[in-house]
Amino acid sequence: MDRVRASSLAVTAAIVVVVTLVSTGAIAQQQNTRPPQRTVQRDQQLTEQQVRPQFGAAVNRVLVDVSVFDKKGRFVPDLTIDDFEVLEEGRPVDISFFALERFRETLPVRPTEDGEVPEEEQMPPELADAPLLPRYMVLFIDGFNTSPADWDKVRYALNDYLDEYVQENDRFLLATLTPSRRLMVAPEFTRDIESLKRSINELVTNPAIKERERQNKQDLLRALYSDFSRDTVGSIQAGAQASLTSEANVLRLGANMAQAFAGLRKDEILYTLNAMTSLAEHLNRTFDVPGPKTMIMVSAGISQNPGSTYYYILDSRLDQVAGQVRSNVSSAAEHPVAFRPPYAQTIDAYMMRAVGHLNRMNYTLYTIGARGTTIGAFADGTDRFRSNLSPGIASIAYRDEEAGLRMLSRGTGGLAFHNSANFYRAFEQIDYDTAFRYVLGYAPPERAENANPNKFYRIQVKVDRDNVTVRARRGYVDG
Repeated sequence: MDRVRASSLAVTAAIVVVVTLVSTGAIAQQQNTRPPQRTVQRDQQLTEQQVRPQFGAAVNRVLVDVSVFDKKGRFVPDLTIDDFEVLEEGRPVDISFFALERFRETLPVRPTEDGEVPEEEQMPPELADAPLLPRYMVLFIDGFNTSPADWDKVRYALNDYLDEYVQENDRFLLATLTPSRRLMVAPEFTRDIESLKRSINELVTNPAIKERERQNKQDLLRALYSDFSRDTVGSIQAGAQASLTSEANVLRLGANMAQAFAGLRKDEILYTLNAMTSLAEHLNRTFDVPGPKTMIMVSAGISQNPGSTYYYILDSRLDQVAGQVRSNVSSAAEHPVAFRPPYAQTIDAYMMRAVGHLNRMNYTLYTIGARGTTIGAFADGTDRFRSNLSPGIASIAYRDEEAGLRMLSRGTGGLAFHNSANFYRAFEQIDYDTAFRYVLGYAPPERAENANPNKFYRIQVKVDRDNVTVRARRGYVDG
């Protein structure tokens, strides 16, 4: 227990994100100074009308990136401003800015359901007439929450994607949260793919993350299922009233351990969320990037309910104790979450705050769960991201990890890819998904002078077209 308490205190004290620059091609730490803001060179000159309005110090215009797809998954290019309706906090707003943006010179080829590659499609005139804009993509590798084995599987697919899909107007920036919890950021957006790949292949992820989780589980199981605790269960069932207190003490010890382990995990995840939003803020201060930014986050998981696996173990133990313990010992009477403090349930509020800040800074987040399975053959890129989870504590915990990644990506209008080892298909889908999009802008309603600057304002986008799928960011934070 002393080890757990010390670790938890150390993590709590270390929730400070440090942004350190790295050189492209070698992860080299430099002096932590704030560089002057600089404008990223564009590949073509844009007119004033083609350049997006940007957020100011306070939100005076809200931008909403919108993707609309038909039943076959094809982008719908012929919508007008009159086809859209935007609601903030359930109330319609006046759309004052509208644009159709293109980020690929050619129409991406989409594999069909049967795996056959169709003939190259003709780009619709609405897309062909749209200006070709630079596409800025941030590769954020969560090296703290990802093991080397999990990262290796994604790394190979990422290298293949960079070899096959990068275009002249694409610019990439690499960032990673290291096992020592330092946020390392490349100094420039680049199209030097070979140098970028060298940096990717040199990244170090966390070899201890899985082992520490396994050790924590073993410590908790040992405390709950030791010979002593099994003996006391037997004597309780035999009517030995004196053992009730001993059994309750075992449960209290397990509860304290579960709370400490879960608190440690919660602190780590909040640190990761801080790193992600600090990265976006750092890039916004450093670069004057026109238009949208895409962030691809590779992580083994960001739990929506940190440390849930420890509470599930505790709940399972409560199932097995004598009824006399639950009925006669008040601290163990409630089931199944008797020992779980209210603040440890979920971290939805923290996640929505992160989503709101990313949306305010015009980032669309795509998450790739690095714990993908290798079960099943992937003969082609059309294989679905199907579930392989089996019942049990581990699968429930994995679902929590996936739920967090899914919540982050969907909140920004992006996609979550998890529970599959077909990572190449994930990057392929991201490439198609970021090829075209609509942009809507509106002036937000007036705020009260005492409005909470961290309030998450919810957005809903509707399209006056049948049989289409609409995906857009779900809100923003004003402050």
